[in-house]
Amino acid sequence: MDKASGSSDNVVSFPEIDSFMSDRSTAEYRWAKQVTFDGNITAMNARSLLIEDEWRRLASSVRQVFPGLLTYGGAAPSLSPIASPSL
Repeated sequence: MDKASGSSDNVVSFPEIDSFMSDRSTAEYRWAKQVTFDGNITAMNARSLLIEDEWRRLASSVRQVFPGLLTYGGAAPSLSPIASPSL
């Protein structure tokens, strides 16, 4: 007898997966609508410019105390150089 489904056939059934997948799909859809301002490209571009400005201010502040190479990235393989102050 199959422990997961309680049946004696070879099919394994996990009923909670349907609920999990539905909830996850709903959460990701809501997140996408939020971060894209519900598809408002003007708002998305404005947010992008704001974030870029914040990064440039942060890099400038760090440059006041650290002259070395600055990088950023979510994971080590994706590190990218930050533009030098002269650019």
